[in-house]
Amino acid sequence: MAMESMVSSMLGKYLKIFIRGFRKEQLNLSILRGQYEMKDIEINVDAVNELLEYAQVSQVRVRCIRVNSLTVKLSVAKIASKPITLFIDEVTVEIDEPASFDKEAGAGVQELLDKLAVKPSKYGLGDRIGDGICVEVNQLKLTFRTCGKRKVDRVGEWTPPAAVLLAKGIRLFNTDGYGREGNLDEVWQYNRHRRGAMQVYLFKRITCASVEVYLVDERLSPPRIIHGMREVPVDVDLALRKLKATSVLTGVQIEINVDAVSLDFSAPGCLKAFMHFVAGFAFCIFRQGGGAIAGMGA
Repeated sequence: MAMESMVSSMLGKYLKIFIRGFRKEQLNLSILRGQYEMKDIEINVDAVNELLEYAQVSQVRVRCIRVNSLTVKLSVAKIASKPITLFIDEVTVEIDEPASFDKEAGAGVQELLDKLAVKPSKYGLGDRIGDGICVEVNQLKLTFRTCGKRKVDRVGEWTPPAAVLLAKGIRLFNTDGYGREGNLDEVWQYNRHRRGAMQVYLFKRITCASVEVYLVDERLSPPRIIHGMREVPVDVDLALRKLKATSVLTGVQIEINVDAVSLDFSAPGCLKAFMHFVAGFAFCIFRQGGGAIAGMGA
């Protein structure tokens, strides 16, 4: 039961923080069966926004994150070699530029960090299991809205179209030092051959069957969809470095691979809408406080 308890504690700690209505007792029973399922999940966006505030990303706020189904599959008997896999059907994320500054933002950051904190300890089996978690997502839809020239709640001619990123067939899995997919034992060979080293290296890959980006002018009824970047496959290679003595992350290397990008601005008004979004994005990133940017009028 020690292994089941370790897995339950590791997963339950984070699920309780980020999923509203999560019950650890249900997870404990499911681990024994090797599968845990949840439907119509509401993510705690307050916790996500607190992390954004900690990372000094105060220009945007996550409005909602919805997951229609989550399945956790694991084999307790083979937990040291077969990775835990999270299967997600559809994820919907909405991110907005807030029209006003929230004075209470960041108030709960330290409390959240205390809950997420892991005491530094020598890199061990529990770390390998946690770092080796794989994820598969059928579809991710992310919508991003900005205020535009005027940082107000009202919608008007200054309001840019919303940008939508639609990604399908997403996989996050473990690889060895040569980029080959493998189980936990196989991908650990790189570190096994580096006996006496002070650091451990973890290699991962994210593959996405297709990524599409388009704009939606929500001022119109019905909203107008303006296609921009057509569906393209994307691969991302990750290399993480951790200290063996404390398990602290000390380095990350990211390599994004895109074979070709197909842009389509042929539709009437498409290029104008794209430039409107770019201007709104620039206002969002560089604006300080509320109101219109100095010199840009109201």
